[in-house]
Amino acid sequence: MGYDGEANGALASVQGMSKSLMGLGRPKAAAEPTHEHIVVATPSSTPAPTGAVKPGPSVISVDTEMKGSINTRNEMHVYGVVEGDIQAAALVVCKGGAVKGDVKAKTVIVQGRVEGRIFGEDVRLQAGADVTGEIHHHTLGMDPAAVFEGTIARVKQAAA
Repeated sequence: MGYDGEANGALASVQGMSKSLMGLGRPKAAAEPTHEHIVVATPSSTPAPTGAVKPGPSVISVDTEMKGSINTRNEMHVYGVVEGDIQAAALVVCKGGAVKGDVKAKTVIVQGRVEGRIFGEDVRLQAGADVTGEIHHHTLGMDPAAVFEGTIARVKQAAA
């Protein structure tokens, strides 16, 4: 009959405001359902014209600690801690995230901590990055606020 939780209460408030603004706040007949749902189409939930849906990145969330290797053909964002190797199409080690192991991707962006080897065609160490190990890259960008200790090797072909 009613909604549970703050999020559902907020949804009910938004629905009520929407109905009153559109003049739809009339009483319901007994046979009508008592729950209403608002469906919002977003670019990620709307299929591409060809019918193919572009997958979002795989995410290791803030409170997650994982041991083991990860291999994905898609993009990956690490907000938590991974102890193991990661291979992805693109990898972002976000602020507060950490990887202890080798990482391999076409594009590697580091805002957190990496301890190990980085193999990437395009490697970017952004402000807050703390990297210890080796970087094998075709192009490398390093923010002055990034910290790096180790060796760098430029490769002519894509590492990923």
